[in-house]
Amino acid sequence: MLKRIKTSDLQLGMSFSAPVFFDDEQNMLLNKKEPIGQRELNALKNWDVPFIVTEGTIIQNTATSSPDQIKKIEPLYSEIKDSFLAEDRKQTKKIKSEPEPRPREKLKQPAKPKAKILLLPQSLKSSSIYENYCAIIYELHDILKKIQKKEDLPIRPTDTIAEELYTLTENNTNDMLQLVLNSDVKDYPFAKVAVHTAILCIPIAKKLNLPSQRIKDLVISALLHDIGMQQIPEETLKKKENLTLQESQMITAHTQYAQKYITDTLLYTNIIAQSVLQHHERWDGQGYPNGLSGQAIDLGARIIAVADAYVAMLMPRAYRSAMSGYQAMKNLLADNARRFDPEVIKAMIQVIGIYPIGSLVIMNTGALARIIAESATTPLKPTIRILIDEEGKTFLSENGQIIDLAANKALFIVKPVNIYTHAKNA
Repeated sequence: MLKRIKTSDLQLGMSFSAPVFFDDEQNMLLNKKEPIGQRELNALKNWDVPFIVTEGTIIQNTATSSPDQIKKIEPLYSEIKDSFLAEDRKQTKKIKSEPEPRPREKLKQPAKPKAKILLLPQSLKSSSIYENYCAIIYELHDILKKIQKKEDLPIRPTDTIAEELYTLTENNTNDMLQLVLNSDVKDYPFAKVAVHTAILCIPIAKKLNLPSQRIKDLVISALLHDIGMQQIPEETLKKKENLTLQESQMITAHTQYAQKYITDTLLYTNIIAQSVLQHHERWDGQGYPNGLSGQAIDLGARIIAVADAYVAMLMPRAYRSAMSGYQAMKNLLADNARRFDPEVIKAMIQVIGIYPIGSLVIMNTGALARIIAESATTPLKPTIRILIDEEGKTFLSENGQIIDLAANKALFIVKPVNIYTHAKNA
């Protein structure tokens, strides 16, 4: 049974009869019988880790046996399918297993930043990419408000912004994925969610080898996928108590309303409407409106379902804070073919990574880095940019060293950081 031990209770030289992990219960801090050194204590303190976990008991407390170096271990991802990450899983260890002995490597004490790390790189924030991204959200908001108020609209009103969004994402995929994770746009959350869902759909669909025209149709579907929810009273959507039967029926009918409106009023094709109609169907057949399962569900709808769920987890709710991209990916991986098509999940991992683009991570050197690109073949080894190096030097202008972890065997990710918490506290 795992036990939590407060960081404040740890002492120099203390060791345990089983491996010791960080507070996420996944990333290893120390091996079995490996004594805690001053570097480990400093790292836990500087990165505000409240507790560690272990199945072991204290077996000694001898300061003279304190090491100067820390064992190099890759993060644990037990949820990832063996067929997809076989190579990476050879480098990971489950909580009850003992790691293979490896040469010890000096861990630099991590330094807190002296200035605030930005949610978005300044180079991206000041770019035409960001400007066009914001413009698309604002324009979609105007269209959605007219739909909600049942005002007149031109035929196929989202064609232009869908084409713009497709081109913008196709040409700047990594930047757009970073905007999905760390957007600082506060207004128009309904339109922002739709745009973010559409952005994610593009590289996922491309990874699944959909033709370009089908992907463009999917972008339109994603932009319009929840217009039926706009017809539901706001008090029903925000209700914390159990919904009445009538309210539940109203919510489950929103996809049918959207399908009819998209074809009859906006004059979009049945292919576009079908993806909207079926995006709440589940892989296991327990969804709505028709209880379809598996391959019987439109592929576009299956892609939207995954993208929409991921985007929703990144948004704050009354009952929880916004999740990190890392935690959202873990939740998707834990689905086990209940809600989502496993092949779509696999494609999303290949595109976005376990540590999504834009995530902040702590390295084994104590450095703080931002994920800037993914590796389709080794998702645990993305490309990073150093924001604060092991000596504590901060690169606010995003001119820190770029490192491909797949090519650098000595460097690895120890722990993800919630970027919103870090940005607030920095």
